[in-house]
Parts: sequence; structure tokens; C-alpha cells
Amino acid sequence: MPDRKTLNLSILIGCIIAIGMLHGITPGDKFLLHELYRRLNYFPVVIGALLYGMRGGLILGLCTAIAFIPHLRHFDQMSWYFYLSESTEVLLFLAAGLVTGFIASKEKKLREKYQDISEKLERSYKKLHEETELLIEVEEQLRVNQKLSALGQMSASLAHEIKNPLASIRGTAEIFLDEFPPDHPKREFVEILLKETD
Repeated sequence: MPDRKTLNLSILIGCIIAIGMLHGITPGDKFLLHELYRRLNYFPVVIGALLYGMRGGLILGLCTAIAFIPHLRHFDQMSWYFYLSESTEVLLFLAAGLVTGFIASKEKKLREKYQDISEKLERSYKKLHEETELLIEVEEQLRVNQKLSALGQMSASLAHEIKNPLASIRGTAEIFLDEFPPDHPKREFVEILLKETD
């Protein structure tokens, strides 16, 4: 099965051949029909130029010009001016293909350029988004670390503040322990005091 590009080209060339045949079988005195066919010739040329660029426009313009030449035989018997007027149509087919193809090629290049810029912007945005998330995560970790550091300093200070009075209480309890013999009823309270300060 032919690809889409080949199929489109075949359809356009088929249209050119059909219009050329219509020119050939239509009597020369049917000026209105010939004018219609001549205008129809531009459609495949312009569409081909839009689809395939300058090369496609030139090829289809050339095909249209070749298909148009048999139509000129209707006018070779008429005045030279009228024949020349009809003959210039061949150049106009080529010009239409070239100009439209040139514009289409420029537009395609511009579209590709914008597509490339868009992809670069998308990658930059994605990278920026990732870096922003990383920065937020690092800032959050820094806040947690600062809180933990403050908590550690407070704990060290609190431990120091509690340890000094407890050491004094323990020292006093040890003195009391020496004053009460093992069978004295108050010795048990002094032992509880030592155990709790530990």
C-alpha cells in the first residue's frame, strides 16, 4: 500500500491529467468552460506546493503546463495576441508553484524553528521545575536541621541545669546515708533518694 505522500501526489497528478483531458475534449468555442478549467489548474499546483514545498510546486506546475499545452491548439488558429495570452498561462502555472512552494518552505522552516524553541523551553521549564523542587526540599531540610540544632542546644543547656542540682542532691543523700546505719528506718528513704537521683 503506498504511503500518504505518494497517494497525495498521485491524486494531484490525476487531477492535472483530468483537467487537461477536459480541456482537450471541450470544443474551443466553449470559452467559459475553458476559463473554468484554466482556473482549476491552479488548485493542484498550489496544494502540491503547500504539501511538498518549492520542488513539489515546480514539479506540479510543470505537469500542469504540459497538460495545458494540448489546450493551446484550440487557439493557434486565432490571433497571435490571443495565442500568446493563453501561452503565458504556462509560465503562470510554474510561477504559482514556485512562489507558493517558496512560501510553504519558509513557513515549514519557521514552524520547525518554533517547534525547536518550544521543545527547548519545555526542557528548560522542566529543569527549572526540578531545581525549584530540589531547592524547596533543601530549604525544608535546612529548617529541620536548624530546629534540631536549637533543640540540641536547649537539651544540652537543660541537662547542664538539671545535672548540677541533682549532683548536689546526690551528694547530700550520700552524706545522710553515712549517718544512718543499715537498720535505721530513715535509711530506706535516703536509698530511695539516691536511686531517684540516679
